[in-house]
Amino acid sequence: LLSAATSAVAWAQVAYGQQAIYLTATLAGFADAHADAAAVMSLVAQDASQSALLLPAVLLAFTSNTISKIVMAYIAGGWRYGSFVTGGLIAVVVAFWLPWLATKLM
Repeated sequence: LLSAATSAVAWAQVAYGQQAIYLTATLAGFADAHADAAAVMSLVAQDASQSALLLPAVLLAFTSNTISKIVMAYIAGGWRYGSFVTGGLIAVVVAFWLPWLATKLM
């Protein structure tokens, strides 16, 4: 999975430019945020000039992976369980995004 994610991110970057990393990270994050984050980090390690792309890409992968977890919670456990899980996961996503957003707003 890591190899597939790395290949997809590298291909998108070559074909569509640096901004494609965000779309690729978001889509790959639905399946696995860890492999996608590692793929983005390995590409940034090869070209340090792209370090500004790293954190937003990882945040997007994490967020899309959280959305897939929320959907699965509703499917597997019904409305009550899904609602319970969703509250906790949204709190984690907000806590994950807040520091980055704070630096952008200041």
